[in-house]
Amino acid sequence: MSSPSSELRNIVVRAGAGAGKTTELTERVLALAQYFEKKHNRFPRLMVTTFTRKATQELKERLLKKAMEMENPSLIRFVKSPSRLHISTIHGILSLFLNKYGTAIGLSPRFSIISNRKNQTLVKKKIREICEKDEKFNLSFQTLLEGAEFSDLIEGFYEFSVHQIEFPQMRPAASADFAEILKQKSHALLSEIYEYKEQIRRENLPEAWQGLASYFEGYLKMVEDGSVISDWVQFWTDLDHNIPSVRKSKDMDES
Repeated sequence: MSSPSSELRNIVVRAGAGAGKTTELTERVLALAQYFEKKHNRFPRLMVTTFTRKATQELKERLLKKAMEMENPSLIRFVKSPSRLHISTIHGILSLFLNKYGTAIGLSPRFSIISNRKNQTLVKKKIREICEKDEKFNLSFQTLLEGAEFSDLIEGFYEFSVHQIEFPQMRPAASADFAEILKQKSHALLSEIYEYKEQIRRENLPEAWQGLASYFEGYLKMVEDGSVISDWVQFWTDLDHNIPSVRKSKDMDES
């Protein structure tokens, strides 16, 4: 590992665990601070980021210890001054930046970044409050719990809120949306049903097949009348029971 330099430039240090990366960073920060103070007669304003809070605390302790060993009071004051030397995790730096400039993108000045565990606790608390105040919501939520785990619902609420921030025009899917999707998916099948019905009527087929043609006609009329989605689902559910089982004959080819 190379010796620290006071020259301000991009440096990449590649090393394994225990190789001395924190020691290298400590010496580089102090060397840069001393170089800047000597050149400009004042200490710089530096920002140092780490990946974990533990690493942040360790770096602060090492910088202070090293500055005290150098018996440099002004350097000690620099290391102890958060306004001159800000040491934080990457998340801490981003939080500081958003607290200062987040209003430009619509964030509240009072926002804070919380852990997933804290977020789940707040969501659970909020759901309990809504359930106590809104009976309709409470009944709907209890219905959801019959088919899903509570943790899955919480995760779903969280993911929805994240997507809603990214896509403000997004909204929850309603029954009408699913009905429209079903109608679209059924369009191609409707054409086939119509052709089958017409073919049955044209051919000299047994009475059971004429009954199937009538069943198809009833469904086609139901769709034309704008029937509700439950009726469509029932049609596909009952279809297996309404297809007649007849043998191939000279009056009816295999197709």
